[in-house]
Amino acid sequence: MKNRRIILMVIVSILSIVVGCSNLSPEAGDVVEIQFAHGFSGDVIDQLVDEYNKSQDKVRVQATFIPGNHEGVVQKLQTLTVAKQLPDVIGMGYGYHQFALDNFPVVPLQSFIEQENYNLNDFFPNLLDLGRGPDGQVYSLPMQVTEPIMYINNNLLRASNLDPKNPPKTWDELREAAKKMTHDDQYGVYFEYAASGNWMFQTMLGTAHGNMMKDSKQVGFNSVEGRKALQYWVDLVNTDKSMPLLTTTQAEQSFLAGKVGIYIASSSRIAKYSAQKSIELSTAVFPSLDGNYRQVPIGGAGVMMLAKDNKKQQAAWDFIKFLASPESMTIYAKGTGSMVSRESALEKPEWMQTFLMDNPLSKTPYEQVKDAVPWNSFPGTDPVKLNTVLQDNITAAINQQKTVEDALRDAEAQANELLK
Repeated sequence: MKNRRIILMVIVSILSIVVGCSNLSPEAGDVVEIQFAHGFSGDVIDQLVDEYNKSQDKVRVQATFIPGNHEGVVQKLQTLTVAKQLPDVIGMGYGYHQFALDNFPVVPLQSFIEQENYNLNDFFPNLLDLGRGPDGQVYSLPMQVTEPIMYINNNLLRASNLDPKNPPKTWDELREAAKKMTHDDQYGVYFEYAASGNWMFQTMLGTAHGNMMKDSKQVGFNSVEGRKALQYWVDLVNTDKSMPLLTTTQAEQSFLAGKVGIYIASSSRIAKYSAQKSIELSTAVFPSLDGNYRQVPIGGAGVMMLAKDNKKQQAAWDFIKFLASPESMTIYAKGTGSMVSRESALEKPEWMQTFLMDNPLSKTPYEQVKDAVPWNSFPGTDPVKLNTVLQDNITAAINQQKTVEDALRDAEAQANELLK
């Protein structure tokens, strides 16, 4: 409750700047109601919606949380499409961005941007590009921006004669460190390999110089690089016994209980884990294969418009601008661990500058932003199924139900069939 009150105070104090910036001007007395569907967990997004509603009397946003991560959002929208009940604004995972453009009536934001000369120069170019379509137009603005990082239990490293100030930088260094920390019921490392959209596997694959796709009709993960990435996880679990065979929920609980030395997951957990007082925590960039090269697919979601009529489109655009403002981004970043996607948000002391100085754990994602790449978005009519096919085969390999070679070959065959 204390954190909630603090966030509310921050919202009231700094978002007053945004209130007077709206260009929305429906007829006097009109209130346009729009529906906002999203998968952003936690209180912060609800508080931002509440503040937007209080900040003006022309638009009323009704927010609906959709469980099930990005896949849950996609599946819910498919159902709402059939029922002709699509929301006006959606939070769409970057890994399903292309699918949304191909299958939902997404309204390009480009015309609104050009009509009022909305300044895009403040956005980090590679983060703004996450919302562009193949035609170069902007279809979404970034809201949630995350990267895979290492969370480190400093005490477990010290107890194993490892220096938390000099964390593992390569896959080999991480493997050796994990072995040293593993004994009895304590484990050295855990990769969240079941993360939404095979996000963690794509990070490993890209860092090994591999690709998820060969072309629009063939996947590319059944490769030397893909086998190297998956074999690494299989060896951690089954050869070294340094990575526990647990579900994501179980592994996270084990880490927070001080039973796992290094936990590799989304930077969106920074705020949550920092609030835990049971462990002394630090963060570090994702390990590279050779000490130099890594690829970190940007996770999270952008905000898209589906509104049909002109009044709702104008209202939706106004709300999207509010969420994409540096003030709103700052609040969301402080409350979750998400990155801001606007340079100005990093430059002002009252926004992120002082916060990052006082909260060094939150600096880590910015240290590897130069390595950021788009999250792979499978083409076709059922990317959720495609991701499930790959995830099931990865799990089978880790559980030793299949060899690495068989798992990726089977996943490749099933995926290519779905892409036909």
